[in-house]
Amino acid sequence: TQARAGRPGAKRVLLAEDNEINALLALKLLEKLGAIVDWVKDGNEAVALAEASFAGVRPDYDIVLMDIRMPGLDGHEATRRIRRLEAALGRREPYRIVALTANAAKEDEEAAREAGLD
Repeated sequence: TQARAGRPGAKRVLLAEDNEINALLALKLLEKLGAIVDWVKDGNEAVALAEASFAGVRPDYDIVLMDIRMPGLDGHEATRRIRRLEAALGRREPYRIVALTANAAKEDEEAAREAGLD
């Protein structure tokens, strides 16, 4: 996990991306926009950081950028688990979770929405 500092009042982003080149590109762009980014390399780590934020151990995220194809726990299942945690805790404002994927066919979008991605 890497946390990158930004300006006071900056947006907090959870970036789940296993490809280091893609993650570096996203990190640099987000940092340029002033965001504070926590980068994880798999879905299990993403769920763990979301859970820590729900418990008040870490600040809440303004947005989660979720790679769909990651080893181990993929983006769909990680999102399902985050959504279940939100429901169990009765969170009024669920995280905005956006898919990062090159697969943009209609069935890919439907699978992402069914998993709870925005």
